[in-house]
Amino acid sequence: MSGVTPSEMIKSHWASSVFIRMTPTASAEHDIYPKELDLTSDDKDDQQVHFLDLDILIVGKGFSYKIYDKRDNFDFPIVNYPDLSGNIPSRQSYSVFISQLVRYARGCLHFKDFQLRCISLTSKLLAQNFKLDRLRFAFFKFCLRHKNLILKYGNKPFVLDTGLG
Repeated sequence: MSGVTPSEMIKSHWASSVFIRMTPTASAEHDIYPKELDLTSDDKDDQQVHFLDLDILIVGKGFSYKIYDKRDNFDFPIVNYPDLSGNIPSRQSYSVFISQLVRYARGCLHFKDFQLRCISLTSKLLAQNFKLDRLRFAFFKFCLRHKNLILKYGNKPFVLDTGLG
């Protein structure tokens, strides 16, 4: 495969995996899954699919994507972050916040989707005894260390728009 970079190969494989997932008859045509594996789709149409932790939408000749978490659809609260009222090391807990910001920035093509995830996460963490000033500091740390992830969103006033203002 001369002239094809590893990044292009990964993107091509990813796109073909999404295409196979979005095509109802693809598993039968390509015989890629065993007969014992019953595949059912929870997708509403053939233009959108939930693949891994992404919500992927075909837009024109390209893809739009954002983070998908099926737990968001549950009608009961889920505690999936530490509560700092207990005996939990706070430094590592704020690192969890930064790691989620990295995940959101990588998984959200548009700033609005990143923004909504940040606001939701900030609200959850504040309810679990995180301190707003330390979340702000962690956010600035994220911005400094991961400039390449946030530059794709342009020059937005991040702190004011993400629930940390």
